[in-house]
Amino acid sequence: MIGLLFRINKLCMAKVKYFRANINKYEPLKYNYQTGFVTVPLWDSDFLRHRASGYILDYRYLQAITVYDDFVALCSELEAFE
Repeated sequence: MIGLLFRINKLCMAKVKYFRANINKYEPLKYNYQTGFVTVPLWDSDFLRHRASGYILDYRYLQAITVYDDFVALCSELEAFE
C-alpha cells in the first residue's frame, strides 16, 4: 500500500523505505473543509501526522525534498521527539 501511494505521489525509494519501517509512528489524514483534518485509511490519505511531535507532513512537501541529506535531517528531527 505504501509503495503504491508513494508512487502515485512520485516519492523516491528512500522515502518509501523509511515510511514502510516507521508507518506506525504516523497517522494518515485528509483535510475536510468543514471539520479540518480527519483520520482516514492510508490509501485515502493526503497527509501524515507524526504522532510524537504532532507535525503534519503533506505528500507534496515530501515530494519537494530532492536532496537526500535534507530528508535525513527531517527524519532525525522527527525522531528526536520520540
